[in-house]
Amino acid sequence: MFYRLDSTRVTLREYWWGTRSPLVVFGWLAKWLRIRLPGSVDDPNVEWLAPFRVAPGDLPAEARSKFHALHDSIEAIGFRSPVCYWVHDTQHQTDIYQAAYVHQSGQAFAKLHCRIWRLPRPPRQYFFPMFLTRFTDGSHLVSTAGRRDILAPPGCRENRLVGAAPEVLWASHQRAVQEEQLFKTVAPVRDEADLAAAVETHHAMLRDFHVERGVFAPLPEEEERPVAEAAAAALSGGPGGEDRSQDLAILNEIEKLRNKRSSWGAALTVLVVSVLFFIALGKAVWSWQFVLLLLPILFIHELGHFAAMRLFRYQNVRMFFIPLFGAAVAGHHYNVPGWKKVIVSLSGPLPGIFLAAALGTLAMTYDIPWLLAGAMLAVLVNGFNLLPLIPLDGGWVMHSLLFCRHYVLDAGFRLLAVCVLLAGAYLLADPILLVFGFLMAMALPVAFRMARVVETLRRRGVAATSPDDQSISPEAASVIAGEIRNQFSQRLSVKNLAQFTLQAFEALNARPPGILATVFLGGAYAGSFALSAVLLALLVIGQQVNLADFFRAAAHAPQQPIAAELIERAGLREAPAAPGEKTIIVRFAAHEKAKAAFDESRNQVPAGGTLVLFGNLLMLAIPVEGDADDEVWAERRGTQADGVFVAAAPYENSFAFAAIAPNAETAVEIEEALEGYLSESHSMNLVPPWHPDLPLSPAQRDARGLYLRLLRAEAVHDDPRQQRLRQQIAEAHRKGDGERAESLGKRLRETSRRIRAERIEELQKEAVAPADLELIELFRQKPAFEPIEDDGGEDQNDADGQAALRAAREKAAKTFQEEHQAWSRKIGERLGQLPMEGDRVAAGAERYSSIGGSVARTGLIVQIDSTSFARPVDGPAALVRWLSGKKCADLKYELAGEF
Repeated sequence: MFYRLDSTRVTLREYWWGTRSPLVVFGWLAKWLRIRLPGSVDDPNVEWLAPFRVAPGDLPAEARSKFHALHDSIEAIGFRSPVCYWVHDTQHQTDIYQAAYVHQSGQAFAKLHCRIWRLPRPPRQYFFPMFLTRFTDGSHLVSTAGRRDILAPPGCRENRLVGAAPEVLWASHQRAVQEEQLFKTVAPVRDEADLAAAVETHHAMLRDFHVERGVFAPLPEEEERPVAEAAAAALSGGPGGEDRSQDLAILNEIEKLRNKRSSWGAALTVLVVSVLFFIALGKAVWSWQFVLLLLPILFIHELGHFAAMRLFRYQNVRMFFIPLFGAAVAGHHYNVPGWKKVIVSLSGPLPGIFLAAALGTLAMTYDIPWLLAGAMLAVLVNGFNLLPLIPLDGGWVMHSLLFCRHYVLDAGFRLLAVCVLLAGAYLLADPILLVFGFLMAMALPVAFRMARVVETLRRRGVAATSPDDQSISPEAASVIAGEIRNQFSQRLSVKNLAQFTLQAFEALNARPPGILATVFLGGAYAGSFALSAVLLALLVIGQQVNLADFFRAAAHAPQQPIAAELIERAGLREAPAAPGEKTIIVRFAAHEKAKAAFDESRNQVPAGGTLVLFGNLLMLAIPVEGDADDEVWAERRGTQADGVFVAAAPYENSFAFAAIAPNAETAVEIEEALEGYLSESHSMNLVPPWHPDLPLSPAQRDARGLYLRLLRAEAVHDDPRQQRLRQQIAEAHRKGDGERAESLGKRLRETSRRIRAERIEELQKEAVAPADLELIELFRQKPAFEPIEDDGGEDQNDADGQAALRAAREKAAKTFQEEHQAWSRKIGERLGQLPMEGDRVAAGAERYSSIGGSVARTGLIVQIDSTSFARPVDGPAALVRWLSGKKCADLKYELAGEF
């Protein structure tokens, strides 16, 4: 009975007639791409008109009012006995009303034509008179006041006067009939039976023409039946029939939505096209590397959603990408409980996070930078999706668990998401966030009304279940649609009503999980979010350092916390003028106990002594020749502490420290300052970088940096040439070829000298300041010890010869030592020395100094191991204050010794 309108088969002219604006280009493009657009035309898309004939009084009020306006004019020019038709087409959301009149002359019949297309908002209405004359050869003359919207068959001659009054149009029609009668004979229409037959004949001509060119396409029986039932319900219901038929129309539209299927080919085409658009627009904004990393991450994320939806029997599941924003998986399941929705939401981020952990481990194990960057991006994308904001996955999890329980909570949660999106768009100047925030804000009123619909239906106890977990019963659909009409003041189209009905039906079925399930699923969600945060932190650390080294450094780092505020001092403030001091160190279980002991002892410090509280240590520096009270003090403190250690001389202690620098630049700065001091502090009497009274000048800091680079240039063991020679020497030893091993050894030493010379030469080329060039030249003059070998001569076999050889070696060693000391003093003067008295450090100037030890940096963690201080009551405290001044955090220490 009904046909579907196929917009892809209409001509370009017909697109223009329907649009008459530059927007027609989009219609032409849709025709070229074979995309069907919704539409409506004046020619009824039915097989016959007879089934749609109604009594004039049974027409809806909107049609009767239209016809009443022209009825008197039609009768005044001789037309009578109207025959009425009402085509109620739910599939195209169109109603066509026609009133046909026979003329007393029998040479013509008239039509009042009214078409209402309800899809646009507001609906479009078309109303105009027509006069038709049929001829014995089967052709027709049609005079119409309506606008052209679709082609007429070849057998229809059109006489069009757009907007003309019936009297004017009828006069024009009579003139045209006289012209046609010169060649044709009029087939008369004299009574109501002739009129009905003439109307059907003209309609058959239109129908056959449109069917032949494909504009009218036959409907499958399963689609045509509900449309026909809705039309029949409208006709049988009289003037209120449209209202009573709307439920049938909604059920028809629901069935179309539920049964809508995309073929695998169409779904794959959408996916491929969206991916191409994503790449094209992404490349315009981002780099190729970023796009190629992001694409598989989004695909795997959405693949998790896709698999979960298929597992829970979602229908019409398909994946697509959204350029510059991400990707999505669409599907419907109108009878799924809330716990399944939570699993579907989590099934995207969780596989991505676990895969990122595996890829990150692989990347750090085999040092693959691009793979590590991909793992970090995967954690960022999936972790970001876990944020509790709609439309992110975490937002839908929280909505399914909590906020769907009341419409006010639902609306508040959505409003929060809008505020966050708009704030993010403002702060980040991101237009994409602005668009999404604006769209969500526009949807808020509808979302609020729909949430209220669901809440009302739940209170009324409306059952929204179905035996097959997929369909919706007609009774439930009718009740839901009625409540939706009550909540929405504006008139909704049948398609919108059907969509809202399914949405409400789904919400009624998406029952929130119970208390235990909510706690369990909420814990899983919170755990996955925490996992992503921890994994991201580990990958960030792994990008900067070897993660195994990081954990090793953290495991072996000192454990006792220390900070500037945990250090206090009492007694002698200055270092002793002469050597001869011992330090009694008492260790307590905690800082609080050490603090209590310090407060008790601060007024009982022996003469010439210095008492320092350092974390959980209490240190008392006193002259070596002290009185017996020192031993009493140590014994008394020892009964309260974990142990007592006595450093009888300077440097008889071994401290270790660890700190976390605020940033990588500061970490490197601290490492180089410590390494430049600890490597040569004793031989050159350098000022420690933490010395509070002797700050280094910029020139001295630069000199220490250059000196450190010169020392690194001497370390040639990492050079590939050196490594090859060592491998060859080892191979020669394995084969027992001593001569080759000796020869290769000489080559190794010569190669080492050449490599050092090359590296120093490179540093000299980079140097600009005269002071740097002078330091490099002085470094080149570093004395080298040449050992005196036993050549096996006869004069060396007796005792005198051996004694002479020992004396020569001692003399060479002494000479080298003197030369090296002289050279060290010259270098030390440029690097910043302590105050000197002749060849010795001034008395008390070494109070903050240390010797030995090493420094290691793992990312932001800086560790100092096994360094010994000249005066433990001064040096460690100054070092901690220096690190605190560099904004280091989490300072810790250890003191090695027999307690």
